Amino acid sequence: MAARNRIFDVKENDKAVLWLWIAHNEVNLRLAGDVTEDPEHPKIQFPSVARCPECRLARGAWNLPAVYQYLQNVYGGVSIQSMRRARSSAAPPSPFSNLDIGMLSLLYMSA
Repeated sequence: MAARNRIFDVKENDKAVLWLWIAHNEVNLRLAGDVTEDPEHPKIQFPSVARCPECRLARGAWNLPAVYQYLQNVYGGVSIQSMRRARSSAAPPSPFSNLDIGMLSLLYMSA
């Protein structure tokens, strides 16, 4: 897929984001309706019209600038930092550091 869709010709970050999105939707299209498909998470073209109505133009064609903006809003650095802050404030602090957990893992594996 990478060679066929010319990933190595992509030079700009925004084009790489859209390339990955196209590849994701290509795989979803191929897997949709497969016996292995999870009924809780159907393989649809992403994002759905419900999640991003401005991502579609007339007759269902993709509005690439709107798709890129949607992907930035959902998966961009600011959004990820906001999610991390929300998770860290919601979770109680761990009594163990990463070093403690690493040492315990080594002890467990050597036993």
